[in-house]
Amino acid sequence: PEPDLTDKPEQKSSKASHKMANWTALVDPGTIFLLFIAYILIWYGCKLSVSGGKSVNQVFKDEEELQSKTVLLMPVIGSIFLLILFYFLDKIQLLLIIFVSIVAFVHSSFVLSYWISKLMKERDPEYQVKWIGPVNLSSFIAMTLAFGLVLTWGLLSQNSNALSVVLTDILACFMAIASICLIRIPNLKIATILLCLFFVYDIFWVFLSALIFKKSVMVSVATRLPSLPMVILSPRFFMEGYSLLGLGDIVLPGVFLCFLAHFDRNRTKSHYFLNAMIGYVFALFLAYLIVVASNTGQPALLYLVPFTLGPTYLLGWRKGELKELWEGKSSQLYSQLASGEGDEELPV
Repeated sequence: PEPDLTDKPEQKSSKASHKMANWTALVDPGTIFLLFIAYILIWYGCKLSVSGGKSVNQVFKDEEELQSKTVLLMPVIGSIFLLILFYFLDKIQLLLIIFVSIVAFVHSSFVLSYWISKLMKERDPEYQVKWIGPVNLSSFIAMTLAFGLVLTWGLLSQNSNALSVVLTDILACFMAIASICLIRIPNLKIATILLCLFFVYDIFWVFLSALIFKKSVMVSVATRLPSLPMVILSPRFFMEGYSLLGLGDIVLPGVFLCFLAHFDRNRTKSHYFLNAMIGYVFALFLAYLIVVASNTGQPALLYLVPFTLGPTYLLGWRKGELKELWEGKSSQLYSQLASGEGDEELPV
């Protein structure tokens, strides 16, 4: 007899329930909270970079901004690293955890040091430490707290409990804030190259890599990775499991928005940051909407890049400032902040 290809009542009921669960995930408070956290991290990272003054920007006052050659190498290095994880993750898992722990410690120390120095104000003595040089008391306290935080996370990371998830999220938030605050994009040209390259990178490794490697490299690595502060997790209220967002989907658009915040800084009625932020929020929600509708994972940059770059180009064209954006004049702003000049609020 020929097989029965029609849906039986119980099958239809199961499909309907599954479809309803997908749409429930979209309006779940956990998902909404995750979108809100992404916005807050970008806003605060930009605020810290713009209004942090000398205490923030002096950290990297001798560093150069991202240049074309560096930007071109970033997706290449990212691809090599992704393939190493794809083939050898089980063998280098401990090494990966150590590397991420060091990065998380450095970034957490930076953010905590800023917070503590603000609390201490003038009561922040400086000590001469052998082999290191001058170290503020706030920096020492921050490094101690960051070390304890990373150590506690490392001890609990193998346990899938609420405390482990909270610690992972805290470290991921610190990493996002510090990266947005300190990575410098000099102009729209570099920003366009960076975002467009990672736009292609994301699409290739999520969708097209399966044609070469028999399965999606990005999805395969993401599902096999140990619990690391490279994603932000938010527990769902109406369903089991977590909603998650990768740090790359926060940091990459975030450093571009940070450039726009610096561009807005000395201009009246200039709203490039706000314009692109609205596009970011809309694109992130759209990405989740497509995930729910298609029941398939989506590369968020597929939506984030056009909805942040596009409004910026359109506004720059309408205001006649596209050439100035393209060439960029943020270097002067960064150097002013590094020398302690100006302490303005984020123009939003």
